[in-house]
Amino acid sequence: MQPVSSRLSRRRASWVAAATLVVFAASCETSDPPPRVASVSITPTAPTIVVGTTQQLSATAHAANGDVLEGRTGTWSPQDPAIATVSATGLVTGVAPGGTQISYAVEGVTQSVLVTVIPVPVASVLVTPGLDTLEQMETVQLSALARDAR
Repeated sequence: MQPVSSRLSRRRASWVAAATLVVFAASCETSDPPPRVASVSITPTAPTIVVGTTQQLSATAHAANGDVLEGRTGTWSPQDPAIATVSATGLVTGVAPGGTQISYAVEGVTQSVLVTVIPVPVASVLVTPGLDTLEQMETVQLSALARDAR
């Protein structure tokens, strides 16, 4: 029969080997890959802005189950930069009256919204000359100047 100390040493060695194997196996486990982007939503969904003003757009990436995917970044682009431009952060600037699509693409998925740009509203109209009266059959050339609120 073997001495007790020898049997304990073998048991300890067996226990250390088993513990090492468990730790190694646990470290070799693979995690699921991150979910893929299935759709993108943009808000607001149909913005209207005035020439020379800005509107901030926001895009959110979603998994196939609808969960929001945090930390996914993409790129903004305008269809017609003569109508509206868009910055890397989604800030749209109205350039000229009209409509254009602004798109956001992330991991191969693209979504667009129609941005409508309207002219600066007229705040007042100045008509010249400022005649009080006209005689019958008399004509006068008038001119009008529209002024915006800015």
